[in-house]
Amino acid sequence: MRVVRTLIDELIQAGRILYEQRLVDSHSGNLSVRDGRTVAITRTGARLGYLSYHDFVHLDLDRPDPHLIERASREWPVHRAVYHALADVQVILHAHPVYLNVWAWRVDTFVPDDIEGKYYIPQAPVIEVDPPTATTALGEALANALRNARVVLVRHHGAFAAGPDVDRALKWLVAAERSAQMKYLHLILQSVLSE
Repeated sequence: MRVVRTLIDELIQAGRILYEQRLVDSHSGNLSVRDGRTVAITRTGARLGYLSYHDFVHLDLDRPDPHLIERASREWPVHRAVYHALADVQVILHAHPVYLNVWAWRVDTFVPDDIEGKYYIPQAPVIEVDPPTATTALGEALANALRNARVVLVRHHGAFAAGPDVDRALKWLVAAERSAQMKYLHLILQSVLSE
């Protein structure tokens, strides 16, 4: 069974936007979408800015083929745990946005100051898991945090957005990074003006 092509088209476009907005570098991040009990996830090493249909691995959520898992993103256990825990989540976007990552080193919850950020992302909790990547433990902690948040930051790793469709998850992730950037620049400006 395979995820319908229109959903893959949406993920391809989302990957390009995340790359163009500098929320991922050349080979970082991963994306997935659920279609019933099948999940399409980017393959390991995929370049999100230049995805094609061949960059997606289709896995059964309950009984994934071990040979296909080897091709999938290393974050497959994280995505799978979130999908198992949260029935309303249909899309997971994972990026490494610079400004959100910087805030995640310093705060336990990122709270936007700008109106758009407050509207789309009232808050983004920061979770800390060891190791901070590619484990079911991270997926379970992430799922728990996503019950009350649209975007969750993983300290020393990156950001995850999860939602009912690609468009909303993408909007939330991009809005959160833009808010983080503005908040950071505002602090610098305040410091300069107070000298």
